[in-house]
Amino acid sequence: MTENGNENGNGNGQLSGMQKAFVNEWFKDFNGTRAAERAGYSGDDNALAASASRLLRTVKVSAEIDKRWAIHGMSADEVVARLAAQARGDVSEFVGAGGVIDWPAVRENGHLIKRITHTAGKNSVIELHDAQSALVQIGRTMGLFVDRKQQEVDVTSGGERIASEPDLDALAAAIASLKPDGGSEGCGGCQS
Repeated sequence: MTENGNENGNGNGQLSGMQKAFVNEWFKDFNGTRAAERAGYSGDDNALAASASRLLRTVKVSAEIDKRWAIHGMSADEVVARLAAQARGDVSEFVGAGGVIDWPAVRENGHLIKRITHTAGKNSVIELHDAQSALVQIGRTMGLFVDRKQQEVDVTSGGERIASEPDLDALAAAIASLKPDGGSEGCGGCQS
């Protein structure tokens, strides 16, 4: 349910305890229904979804979410920079002499690493994020790629043939034969 029956905060412009809990939970997976449930709201999924919707439209909750995005979110430039770093990533940056993992390099640029698999007594495996996928994402962001579909198009006019080049040539000749004073027969009252 709601904290002390009051979902509108404590009256001094601050979030209630349940509203704070909702915001904290929402940032875990951006699922309002589950966030409402974990924050202590009750009801079936429909009721929880309605609570989440109402909370997300609440000015104070929305302002808190915006504030946290501003602090913790990524700018578009940062997203593209991260993708570019992934596209340029080289596993040799993380491997030292003798094939040993360079842990300081991992700590510095770990965002480039998708997975490290280490089995005692065996070789370690470092897997970077997919460079080609990062390049495709950057290309789409920059508008370098256009998804196109090949379609067959019926170029007719209600089943009638559309004018071809010879027909257009004949039309151009007919227009050229019109008298400059606009007095051509068949012109139907054309004016120059």
